Amino acid sequence: MPPIAGHVQAEELELYCLGRLTEVRCAPLEEHLLWCEICRDRLTTTENYVAAMRQAGLQWSAQAEDRAAEVTPIRPRGGSWPGRLAPFLVAAIMVVCAVVWSSHRSHLATPPFAVELTAVRGAAPGPVPAGRRLLLELDLTGLSDGRPFAGEVVDRSGRRVAEFAVGAPAPLQALAPGGYFVRIYKSSGELLREYALTVQR
Repeated sequence: MPPIAGHVQAEELELYCLGRLTEVRCAPLEEHLLWCEICRDRLTTTENYVAAMRQAGLQWSAQAEDRAAEVTPIRPRGGSWPGRLAPFLVAAIMVVCAVVWSSHRSHLATPPFAVELTAVRGAAPGPVPAGRRLLLELDLTGLSDGRPFAGEVVDRSGRRVAEFAVGAPAPLQALAPGGYFVRIYKSSGELLREYALTVQR
């Protein structure tokens, strides 16, 4: 199979997490994950979601068994009511899981919004959309090579809302509407640069 161009599709990541991807399709995906930090982050999110859904299913099943053990069954004609109710409960759980998984997939399928922050005075970027993941591309012109640098996003009151590693484009979770500052620090804590960022609905 040829190398993956761009980023791995959300469906491919899901199949990979569930162990349903063929060996032929696994090889280029794993090669892509070696160098693409964005797709590795998306894979971690997908793996966490799959693990949480499995854990929730196990917990629900254990609780249902405990409740069933506490109830004295009434045995009307035609079989017990838990036996007749079980298919409906399973169907309801499957519907809920499908709705949650669908919303999760649509979130993963939306690519991050790229924001280029430059070191030119007064050159603030246009407003970025709220509710969408961001990909910060920082202009590091003029900064010394004394890496590593640290990055953070703070709101207008100075409260930190996100941290990131400086270097490659930095992925951020969606931010609420408002004004923010993106700051770059030396490892010693000295502030090197600050960019303005506005998030709108």
